[in-house]
Amino acid sequence: MSISTRWSTVQNNPANPIINIRSFGENPAKVSSLSIAYIRGVQDGGMLATAKHFPGHGDVAQDSHLELPVLSVDRARLDSVELPPFRAAIDAGVATVMSAHKGSIDLTKQQTELLKQLSAINKPFVFALFGSPYLLHHIPELPSYMLTYDIHPGAEMAAVKAIAGEIPVQGKLPISLPGLYPVGHGLQR
Repeated sequence: MSISTRWSTVQNNPANPIINIRSFGENPAKVSSLSIAYIRGVQDGGMLATAKHFPGHGDVAQDSHLELPVLSVDRARLDSVELPPFRAAIDAGVATVMSAHKGSIDLTKQQTELLKQLSAINKPFVFALFGSPYLLHHIPELPSYMLTYDIHPGAEMAAVKAIAGEIPVQGKLPISLPGLYPVGHGLQR
């Protein structure tokens, strides 16, 4: 199984250092319809599609490979520009939604709230955490998660293969997460 990513981001800032042509455009409706078509084609072909970078990466000035971008807009703007393609992708059954790929235990309040809301809608998802396990203290209600202690591409590929069922899921915590899990907690399948 393969994973294919596509940018569900509306590109509305020509000075953006990273999105550039990696978006379906500037119009939220067009980005939504093209994202849906892409998702269906990818997933009909047996791959997993990913909508990224939630909640929008088009109108930021940061390179997400170097730092966590900040989108400083009000809720009305989010609802009218940035969020429609992600809503469309989720409604179309996209397999995954990615917010960032930088190893950090710092999630914004909005990212934490998103994960809590996803946990409450009773649809399966796996939260893949690269780096520190201590983030789990902030979101104990996650129904499932996968942890690697590294942000190296090899660790990321192992997580993808484990989620896709290509390799066994296994591992045990070398530390305790007080109130959540003792040293040695984990599984092997």
